[in-house]
Amino acid sequence: MEYVTYKELYLAYEDCKKGKRSSYYCAEFELHAPMELYKLYVELNKGTYKPSSSIAFVVHYPKDREVFAANFRDRIVHHLLIRRINKYLEERIFIESNFACRVGKGTFYGIKYLQETIERVSENYTKKVDILIFDYKNFFMSIDKDIMNEVVSEFLDEFLLTNVEFYQKLFEVVILDKPQTHCIIKQDESNWDPLPKHKSLRFVIGNLGMPIGNLTSQILASLYMTIVDRYCVKKYGKDYGRYVDDGFVVVLHTETSIQELKDFVVELDQFSYETRRIHIHPNKVHIKSEVDSIMFLGGMIKDGRKTPIRRTLNKFKSVLKYYSEEYSCSIPTQSELELPLQRLNSYLGYMRQFDTYRIRKSIVLNPKYELVFNKFKIDNYGKVNLRTMRIAHSFWSLPCDNSRLDIPSSLQWRVNIYCAMISVLYAKSFGYQVDFYGDERAIRKFRMIPYDRFIEIKIPEGNPSFMWAQGKFYAMKQMSLGDVHIDIDVFMKSKEIYDILESKYDCIVQGLEDQFQTNADTYGNARQYLSSVNFGDGCNTDVDLAYNVGVIGFKSQKLKDIYLKHYFESLEKISHLNPPGKNIVPDLIIEQQHLYQLSNLGGFNVVPLLGASTLNIGEKNETLYEDAERLKYQHVLSIFKYMQFDKLHDELERLDSRRCKVLDTILR
Repeated sequence: MEYVTYKELYLAYEDCKKGKRSSYYCAEFELHAPMELYKLYVELNKGTYKPSSSIAFVVHYPKDREVFAANFRDRIVHHLLIRRINKYLEERIFIESNFACRVGKGTFYGIKYLQETIERVSENYTKKVDILIFDYKNFFMSIDKDIMNEVVSEFLDEFLLTNVEFYQKLFEVVILDKPQTHCIIKQDESNWDPLPKHKSLRFVIGNLGMPIGNLTSQILASLYMTIVDRYCVKKYGKDYGRYVDDGFVVVLHTETSIQELKDFVVELDQFSYETRRIHIHPNKVHIKSEVDSIMFLGGMIKDGRKTPIRRTLNKFKSVLKYYSEEYSCSIPTQSELELPLQRLNSYLGYMRQFDTYRIRKSIVLNPKYELVFNKFKIDNYGKVNLRTMRIAHSFWSLPCDNSRLDIPSSLQWRVNIYCAMISVLYAKSFGYQVDFYGDERAIRKFRMIPYDRFIEIKIPEGNPSFMWAQGKFYAMKQMSLGDVHIDIDVFMKSKEIYDILESKYDCIVQGLEDQFQTNADTYGNARQYLSSVNFGDGCNTDVDLAYNVGVIGFKSQKLKDIYLKHYFESLEKISHLNPPGKNIVPDLIIEQQHLYQLSNLGGFNVVPLLGASTLNIGEKNETLYEDAERLKYQHVLSIFKYMQFDKLHDELERLDSRRCKVLDTILR
């Protein structure tokens, strides 16, 4: 006879695996799910089902507790049973103020219900009230299995219309099972040492105790306590509430109210023992007033506000301290941020259920934890996300091999590799992934840098090497919209910079500059060199203002397409010219002046990262601009990085001495 259909079993399996698919035991079952489900289907309908071995372990936070994790196939049976009865429990049995293991309820609902009850009974804190908080002693270990089985059997007899005897027998198998007699212990026995014996199933006497961790234990415990709930509701109505073994009562304060509550505790304890063999814990009975701090279900209610208990806040801060210390020694990859992301969001999500905006803000902005929070995007101090914008470096080896700027090639390679390492480490310290775009030779040279991706760019042979910005433009052709390219010698050292990079714009650049104030000779010579070229697109060489593109990123595909198209067309137009002299840099005209002209003509929103120009390492004179200093932004201009290599070396050694030693060994 078919008591359980395969469809019912499959739906229970679907319920069971929600949120568990990444677990080993769920994945193992899922590999052979059709066969395993059919075997379970046959056992259930033949009446031969027996629970398998559970895994027993002890958790020590927030307090020492023994847990029995049922075998995955047994969890499916638990879900099958609860699916069968839950409708009747919700509609006919459970009181409204029973908060445990119910859809739309839970601990936060219980805390909120208590807060609202205090407000209602006190008429919005205009009258004094007394609040009784109590807790049952050793609740799950004290549950009498025989009474539980009898309660469930009577419930099934009253509400189930079909297969009553089958479900009575199946519930009996689950309830009377003693997992402690056939469990698998995967921890060292010493883990049980801090746990008092009366809190362990392994030491219970008689037919007592339900395993913590099973769905059936949680739901049936509420059914077990229904008689107690009705006893309390009869006297106090909706001013009573309970979550598993924690309960409360709120009453108006009178001359006798406190004594009446004390008498009620005695009565309730006697009734609970007579009907369910459980006692109220004598040391966990508290009578408070509305002005006191009231602790209930891990929350604190005071002055109409809900906050987490201090233990939770301290645990969160200890997690932040752990990661702060870890990140002070090494910079994590984005994959290594996955677990911290989950842990931080677990705490922040929990805290969002309370009135904690100011608390969350003070923690997130605390300088002690900036090494942690700087690595994430922060949403209203209540959620963190991994950075999605990527930073890009690019390098074309040909200008370097040709001793650009009359600087020896070997020195150029060495200094640029040190610069790249510094730049990457700063970006990664704020949680960003950094990609390297380069030709095959450049990729080989820069392999020692901890980039997240190496992407080859192919620059056609014969392209003029004096147009040294080609590497950047071939990189931008492959970069995703929203990613930002920074020069290898750009160091961005503050969260504020990255917040600007993540803001709204069509294009972001390093800064707006008057090129003739910056270097009249260089740009004057470049203008003269390009005077015969008709660039089109509304661009010419007569405008002094330009965008410095030490940083450049696009969020407008249209502007990006216009800019790249203009650059590559201009490259073709000047390819017939004779190579420029030593102090002529035609790329700066096309790369920087023309971006300014193109964006103005199209009415695009271009955001300069800096209102001023650039900052060189060690300089404390007129080139130290306020924005760069405030944002902790450095761009080591071409010739300076070769002149100030010792300062670069010192900076890398301070950032990561181990990586600095590696480079010293390889590049000496």
